[in-house]
Amino acid sequence: MTARRSLFRRGDPRPGAPGGGSPSPAPRLSPAEPSPRGRLEGAPKPGAANGGDAATPGTALRPFSVGELSARVRRTVADGFPNLVWVEGELSSVWERDNLFLTFRDGNDTLEAVVWSRYARGLDFRPKPGDSVRAMGRLGTWAGKSRYQLDIRTLRRAGRGALLEELAERTERLRREGLFDAKRKRTLPFLPLRVGLLTSAAGDAYHDFVRTAHRRFPGLSIVHCDTAVQGVRAVSELRAGLRALGARDLDLIIITRGGGSFEDLLPFSDEALVRAAADCPVPVVSAIGHEQDRPLLDEAADYRAKTPTAAAEEVIRAAEELEQETDGRRSAARSVARARFSALGARLGGLGTHGGMSAVGRWLAGQLDAGRIRRHHADSAFRRADESRRKRLEALRGRLAERHPSRQLAERREALDRLRRRLAGNRSFAPPERRAQAAGARLSAEPLRRRLAAAGEEVRGCRRQAIAAGRISLDALESRRLTALRQLEALDPKAVLRRGYSVTLDSAGRALRAATEVGVGDPVRITLAAGELGARVETRKPPETGREAS
Repeated sequence: MTARRSLFRRGDPRPGAPGGGSPSPAPRLSPAEPSPRGRLEGAPKPGAANGGDAATPGTALRPFSVGELSARVRRTVADGFPNLVWVEGELSSVWERDNLFLTFRDGNDTLEAVVWSRYARGLDFRPKPGDSVRAMGRLGTWAGKSRYQLDIRTLRRAGRGALLEELAERTERLRREGLFDAKRKRTLPFLPLRVGLLTSAAGDAYHDFVRTAHRRFPGLSIVHCDTAVQGVRAVSELRAGLRALGARDLDLIIITRGGGSFEDLLPFSDEALVRAAADCPVPVVSAIGHEQDRPLLDEAADYRAKTPTAAAEEVIRAAEELEQETDGRRSAARSVARARFSALGARLGGLGTHGGMSAVGRWLAGQLDAGRIRRHHADSAFRRADESRRKRLEALRGRLAERHPSRQLAERREALDRLRRRLAGNRSFAPPERRAQAAGARLSAEPLRRRLAAAGEEVRGCRRQAIAAGRISLDALESRRLTALRQLEALDPKAVLRRGYSVTLDSAGRALRAATEVGVGDPVRITLAAGELGARVETRKPPETGREAS
């Protein structure tokens, strides 16, 4: 039966096998061919059914009692399974009353088991029907019901349950480390032009993404890294591919596959891959395509898409959408420009208020006078600074002339001549030639030349500094003068007219601000940047109704 493979560990003695104890159910055979596997221990051999040793139990002359048969079955099971055994299977029923009663099912085969209360209190989960579990216990019989059951000592999750428990622990640990925090997720680029694609070239996910991305943006460059997306090689190839794409000049990386079973998606929950995605220098998009069993890569990636197609639609901007957005922004900019020009026109039209253009002219004239005064002050300050620098330069030249080496040398020579004359007239010194030579040596001109050279260099340095300071001051004053001139030019009312505007005056010389201030047929004067025009009003259009008046 198929249940027998799930109940016993490989290598354990099985019923009917060499070294085993309890017999297995025998196939239907004719009475002439009794099965040797269908006999209990001590049953009569073939040919001894109607005769033989009358002391042999289990024969027609010496049948088993129910108690004896149950005892032999119990001993057979105990001898066949002397140690603890492991059993793995799916629970079909769970019943708890102090103790925990379980039923394993494998196809049509069932195995009853019990977890006594002293062991049930140490379980780290509560089993329920449908769970896949792995149990360790001792196989025994229950004489009162002629059944065998497993007395469980240890009960663990198995299969997917164990994986879910491990994934839950890994998820909580990585969440505590902050790998899933929204603060560390990076913003995707507005218009990615170079995209890395990490998936299998043989899968539909690759073709779906490439087809949708090129349809939305034909100029997109896709760098594909072909890797396994399931199986034992998937994790290592995905990590290597992510490392290789992360070293390229890419705008973002998309990791995708077309869904799959829980086991197929396990590589995308590998801790090493999740950490590599979190540490990748390029933003990562996860598009695994499975809503029920979301892998941990979805939590660590900078962005998650439901499917490969959704990733292409959500991450890659469509060319027509960009054109529409560009046209909209261009129209908005034109509207803003028109509104600003209208506002400037209104402000220009309001120049005639509070006394008309005469008030504006007086204000501009005052500004011009103030500018001329500031310019006069600037020129005066410049002249004073220039005069001061010229005086300082003359003083430096005088000091330089006083300390000139030739002058110093001439003075020293005169002093030397005076000393020589005094020595020559003083007879107490002998011999005169030697004393004159000694005095000449003491009055040598070489040290004096060095001192005069150092003084000259100092004077030249002072002169250079004075000239540089004068140039800086002159440049600053010139800059201030040019700034004042530009301000005066900006305040000139004719500058507004030179930009294409005009001022319309009525016959009395008043500036017109509205069409209602003149009538049809009235003469008007139009002042331009260069000259004036005489005109007559033929039509007028009031702003309230927009209709022409004739």
